[in-house]
This record gives sequence, C-alpha cells and structure tokens, in this order.
Amino acid sequence: MTNEGPRATIVILAWNAWEHTKRCLDSLRPTLRVGDQVIVIDNGSMDATPNELLDYPWIEVVSNPTNVGFAPGCNQGASLARGEVLVFLNNDTVVAGGWLDALLAPFAEGDVGAVGPRSNNVSGEQRIESVPYHHDDVESIKEFAVSWQRAHAKVTTESVRLVGFCLAVRTSAFRAVDGFDEGYAIGGFEDDDLCMKLRTQNLRLLVAHGSFVHHVAHVTFDANQIAWEVQQRENEQRFNRKWGAIQSPRPCLLSVCLIVKDEEELLASCLESVVGLADEVVVYDTGSTDRTVEIATSSGARVIEGYWDDNFARARNAVLAEARGDWVLSLDADERFLSGAESLRKLLEDRQSNVEAYLVAIENLHGAGNARSVHTAVRLFRRKSCTWIHRLHEQIVAADDLRRNLRVAYLSGARIIHHGYAADVFDARHKSERNLALAEAALGDDDLNPSYALMNYGRALESAGRSEEAVEALAKVASMETDPTT
Repeated sequence: MTNEGPRATIVILAWNAWEHTKRCLDSLRPTLRVGDQVIVIDNGSMDATPNELLDYPWIEVVSNPTNVGFAPGCNQGASLARGEVLVFLNNDTVVAGGWLDALLAPFAEGDVGAVGPRSNNVSGEQRIESVPYHHDDVESIKEFAVSWQRAHAKVTTESVRLVGFCLAVRTSAFRAVDGFDEGYAIGGFEDDDLCMKLRTQNLRLLVAHGSFVHHVAHVTFDANQIAWEVQQRENEQRFNRKWGAIQSPRPCLLSVCLIVKDEEELLASCLESVVGLADEVVVYDTGSTDRTVEIATSSGARVIEGYWDDNFARARNAVLAEARGDWVLSLDADERFLSGAESLRKLLEDRQSNVEAYLVAIENLHGAGNARSVHTAVRLFRRKSCTWIHRLHEQIVAADDLRRNLRVAYLSGARIIHHGYAADVFDARHKSERNLALAEAALGDDDLNPSYALMNYGRALESAGRSEEAVEALAKVASMETDPTT
C-alpha cells in the first residue's frame, strides 16, 4: 500500500460467524496504510468472536450486548471515525493489496460521494460474472484480485447504485445526510437508501474497477438462521414507499465534446448525428460572432465560453475538463458521427473491457476529382485515462504518463464523415492560413520532435500554395537523422 490519498476508517460488523470475520481481518491487515483506522462492531456475538477479537490489538472494538442491526451498527462505527473516508466492509469478504488505494483514489474529485469495488458476488454492475478461483482458497483469491486490479487500474464508471458489502463513503457527506436510515430492520436496502440520499446532494457514485473484493454473501444471516429473502422484501417495500416517486436518471456514460467558432452552417448537422447516443454535449466556444452559440444551446448542449490561443490541445483539454461522461467522443462541427447507438452504448457499458481508447475511421470528403480519403484516429476514449497534446495535429495520449501506450482497439461499425477538407469549406474558413501559422509556431514547441514539427510545417506550406518552400522544408526533414514519423 502507498500512503497517498485520504485516510480511511474501515467499519466491520460481526454477529457470530467468527471464521469469516477472522479471514476478513487477516486479509485486511497487510493492506492498511499508516493512519488508517479499523473499527469492529461486535453485534452481540455468542460464539468465539468476543474473545478472539482480543488478539487483534490494531482494531478498535465496540461491543453491543445484542444485535442492534446493520444500519445502527454502521452508524456507531461512523460516529468514531477519524478518517476522511468511511469504508463499510462486510465480515465475509477477502481483500488483497491495492484494493483500498483504488477504492479511495476517486475521492480526489470533490463531487464524489461514494465508491464501490468489483466483486464475484454482488448484484448489479459491480458483479464479475465468473472468477477462476476456488472460494476457499485465499491465496488464489488474492492472486486473481491483484491481476484484476492491474488490468483495470484507474478505470471508473458512474453509477446510480452501489452495494453495501463494501462501500466507501466520504465521511463528511455520510454525516451530512445523517448516515444510514436505521428504519431498515436487521439489514437490506439501507445501502440503496444511502445512495439515493447522496445523489439528492448532487454527489456522484462511482464503481472503481481497479478494486476487487471477494464476497461470500449472506453469511451473517445464515449463521444466525435468519430468512434473508423475507427481510429483503420487507425492506424493499419500505424503500419503495420512501423513494418510489423519485426518478433515477441514468449516469452519464458518453459525453460528446466540441470546440467551435462561427460554425452556424455546419454545427446543427453535427449535433443531430449524436442525438440518442450522447448523454451530454459540451461545446467550447472560442469567440463566435454568428448563431453558433444559439444553435448549440437550442440543441440542449452545454456551452462553455472559452478563448482561442492557437493551441488545439489546450482548447480540447479545456472542454474535456468540463465533461462528466465515463467516455468522451471528440468531434468537430464539420463532422458527422455514424454509428448504431444501441450497439455502441452496449460496448461502452462493458465492465469487463480494459480498453482505454478507440480508433475511429474518418472519411474525408474532398470534392470533385478527389472524392474522398479515409484514415483512423483516436476519437473515443475514457475521460479519466486520456489527455490531448500538440497545438496542431493534436493527439490523445495517456493522462498518467504521456509515454505510456494506451490500451487501444478499433471501433467497428462506426465512422466519422468529415466535410472540412472539401475545397469550398476549406477555403471559406481560411484553414490553410490558420494551419500554416500554427505549424510555424509549433516549430518552437518542446513537446514535438523537431523533424515531425518541420514535416507538419512543410505540409502546411504546400496546402497554402507555397510549394517551393514546402519542398525545401520536407527535403530538410528527409536529411535529418531522426525518424520524421515519430
């Protein structure tokens, strides 16, 4: 474990079933960091639990003479918390190194209220359908957990519901909504209720795919001979009476992001192409004087008043910072996106995938005599995994390490139709002059290989009709020792 991130207070409830509590605590101890706090609420155990807990001096024990229930017990633990984040962890779980770091990292964003891990035994989108280990083999559980966490590091998705078997909640937010509702008897649906309360405070719920927690499920109910299905139904009825009239909007899966200036002729067509696909459209306007902002606003897009400083990467990162989706589709106003909405959303909702970015085919329409050309570029990517670099011919790279290779796949069944290279559009926007100015400025940028910058400059000269100068620049590129394509 690292010592980065907020301190955690881990609250574990125990009501008999000591063998499971022991396995949980033994797996937990090596994963803790300096300053983390562990509180065990002994809810009236009659087995070996009270005596055995004495052998764990690193935990704080609260002993209840009788079982007060899950919600009251968790609230007891929360009242003693010193950590910035509360982690409610069932006693029938097994954790492995890295689980806590991944669970806590999303709280760096101030609007995150709660985070949940993936698991072998949980309802909803947090569930992994099949795991290769035997449930009684702790070592194989840990091996799987570590490999899973590495493959899904830093991947998060927004959710409307998280399950309380392992639930991390910002301590201040938990207290602000008065914790778990203690009206849910014994246990069940108090976690759904808490999630609803957090969302009414405009706090986001995230699944941290890089955190895996093994879960047996219903151990406490079974050990104490309680018909959990009956209890669940009763608590569900209470939940529906309380929240049934409140609509639960789907989380933001896909944001479409654009940077624009004076695009009234083409913008409407672009925005129409993502209707039914995007959960939100964010438009970064760099100073339009025509109807661009009006068109964007009337279509339902969120418009950000921005500025232009001859740097495409800076502008694209500015709109990226305003997006809320798990995934981002980057488009220009002179483009239309063609894809089946249902199939694409299903692909992006795949919780098993570790793809960070997709290459999309871009069909460039040139006009008479040179009808079209096709190339691919990364245009669809996980918002938190990627960032833009380069002022001209900008590119997507890994946000955590610009030199790291992104996990990239090809997006089949989709295409971007680009009108910007058609002669009438290209000339009307004075693109050749703009690109030449940017390419010349980029010659001094530190983030570009000199030969690559010079090659772009040569291309821009040719596009501007300055062929002799273009040949001179490109000849110089060819004479350089470094690879001009890098």
